[in-house]
Amino acid sequence: MQQRERSEPPSVEPCASGVGMREVRAALIDAVGRSTFDRALTRVSQADRDAYENIDPLGWVPLRVSAAVLDAVAAEAKLDAEELFDRVVREGVERSFKTVWKVLLHFTTDDALIARTPLIYAKSRNIGKLEARIAAPGEADATLTGWPQMTERHARAIAVSIATVLSLAGRKSPRFFYQRTADGATFKLTWAL
Repeated sequence: MQQRERSEPPSVEPCASGVGMREVRAALIDAVGRSTFDRALTRVSQADRDAYENIDPLGWVPLRVSAAVLDAVAAEAKLDAEELFDRVVREGVERSFKTVWKVLLHFTTDDALIARTPLIYAKSRNIGKLEARIAAPGEADATLTGWPQMTERHARAIAVSIATVLSLAGRKSPRFFYQRTADGATFKLTWAL
């Protein structure tokens, strides 16, 4: 059996990995139900609908497509789009780490966990570069550069994702703070020791 290689992301348009977006899509359907999801898809263009319904796990999904779908689903379900977004991002990350990875995360040191954060980011987005470091016990700093047009929503998605991984790794009460910058965003993550 020939192994498929991951397709190259578009070089200009910000995208998320197909494998991650499939988990977010499943969480979105679980959150509102299949019938509400299907009705909401009629609110987006046929091209966006096709892209979202046929996510290739080895491909890339433009973030504008996922944003359009999420906004349509929130409107159809009469939910706050930002609260729904945070929920499905968190649940999507949890789904991604539901296997043996969740167990292994518990045995990972804080230093190793934070050191791997840029690698996880690089596999999930086609734009920007994330750097992260432990600032003090129970505290990490991260800086994302190379994405000047990043939306507030996508900055928050990165913060929610990192905090969710910390929680899955057994870190207590993870919290995040973030601020958009001219070239991306900065993040402060804390957890109880």
